[in-house]
Amino acid sequence: MRLNFHLAHGETARQGLLKLLACCFYASDALQLGVVGSKGAEADLFVERLTGERELSIFLGPPSLADLNRASRQSERVVVLGITDAAWLGWWQRHQHKLARLPKLSVVSVSETEIDTLLPSLQNRVRWHGVLDHETLWLHHNDRVTEVVPNHLQTADTSRIQAA
Repeated sequence: MRLNFHLAHGETARQGLLKLLACCFYASDALQLGVVGSKGAEADLFVERLTGERELSIFLGPPSLADLNRASRQSERVVVLGITDAAWLGWWQRHQHKLARLPKLSVVSVSETEIDTLLPSLQNRVRWHGVLDHETLWLHHNDRVTEVVPNHLQTADTSRIQAA
């Protein structure tokens, strides 16, 4: 799969990398970007069937509980993908018990260290090659390889909660 995108107005490099990782982890020909700059229930990435039914909604960073409840009613699966930093951990600590009540929800994080390793590789035109094996992503960039392994805090199948 070939992916071309740019940072939206006001989007940070870290947010752009998170979007790139989400596209790699949840790759699909039907994966679409949400409306840039929209606030509210619109997911950052989503997969819709031809019938208009939402198969997957992906939120990048911590959304509101109202947005997650709405997305859970409208989608077969909902994923929240974030970067493990102080803000993310605070959000998870405050909401993990309420999130456990959403059986369609998966909460996944990637290490802040992994993101920081990739940041210097960003440039105007960057060409990366990614290999996804099970849940481990190897991103080849600038003669380097960065391994990115997601941390599943809650999975949709079992709504299991783990310590962050």
